[in-house]
Amino acid sequence: MKKRIGLIVVIILIILFLVVGYRYVRHRMVYAVTDAVFTESDSLTNLSFQLVGGKIIKMPYEEGDVVKKGALLAQIDPTVLQNSKKRAVFNLNALKDKQDSLKKSLARIRSAIQINKKIAGLSVSSTNFQIASAISMLKSKEAILKKVRRDFIRAKTLYIHHAFSKMKYQDARTALVSTKSEILSLKEKIEGLKLAMPISKQKLKAADNEQKRVKEIGAQIAALNNQIKATGEQIKSIVYRISQTRLNSPFDGIIAKKYQNVGSVVAPGMFVYSITDPRSIYVYALLEEQKLEGIKVGNPVNITIDAYPNRKYQGVVESILPTTAAKFSLVPRDIAAGEFTKVSQRVGIRIKIIKGNSSDIKVGLSGEVEIKRSK
Repeated sequence: MKKRIGLIVVIILIILFLVVGYRYVRHRMVYAVTDAVFTESDSLTNLSFQLVGGKIIKMPYEEGDVVKKGALLAQIDPTVLQNSKKRAVFNLNALKDKQDSLKKSLARIRSAIQINKKIAGLSVSSTNFQIASAISMLKSKEAILKKVRRDFIRAKTLYIHHAFSKMKYQDARTALVSTKSEILSLKEKIEGLKLAMPISKQKLKAADNEQKRVKEIGAQIAALNNQIKATGEQIKSIVYRISQTRLNSPFDGIIAKKYQNVGSVVAPGMFVYSITDPRSIYVYALLEEQKLEGIKVGNPVNITIDAYPNRKYQGVVESILPTTAAKFSLVPRDIAAGEFTKVSQRVGIRIKIIKGNSSDIKVGLSGEVEIKRSK
């Protein structure tokens, strides 16, 4: 009886072993299984200050904290840049004040030039007219002088011969003296006007020379305008650099790594935080070359993460890399000497998680996948 029971137990065990073995072999034929599996993320981003460096004064988040897009992650002390901005703004205002003063001075000079040129021009024209009038009058008086002189000679002759009264003689003599005096006065006036002419012309020339000063002031204003533009661009640059003292989150995510602390002095490009988006988590599997048959994009995948053994995830093959992992190893195989040991190569498979709560999956976790083969 005992032998029969023992035989039955052996038979049952053999049947169970065969069933399990069949199911195992069948499973391996239907699925390609590998435990060379890691969780990865496309959005694992190392953040740093790109343009500025200095002492960090704010770092409110710790590793594992959830952050929203645009949240302030860190800030560098902006005091030095703010002081530079104040100095630049002060210089800009000083340059503008100086330019405004020169513009007002230029307007006054231009107005004075117009007035002085008009006055000097009128003076020259008036002097020319007076000279012409005096010359014309002088010619007339000189003609009169000839007649008066003849009358005086005739009156003198007649007076000597007692044929002319003394009064008429004196009248002729007075007329001659008076005419000569008028002619002399006209000549002096003409000479005076001629002497005054260069002064009027000099005033006109001086008004023209003032145009040189206008050009000089205009050049100064143009130079100041260039300085104002350059200072304005400098202020814009400083303002932009001040904005770069704030490091903001580029997307909603989780702090994966904190590289610095408050008080740390960083240079541009030094990592401050590493942040990841849990929604971009995917599974990266290395599948042996012997198991690639029937593996295609779109094949369903059963996923197990070692950190969460009781959870089941489902995915789909998103892409199959065109090369093996060994092609990118730091020390590639050298077979030039003829020595060769065959090693099973692995090909990278990217798997998208389509079912299961992946919000708390960390980047870098290991696991196992079962990829269903295409028939």
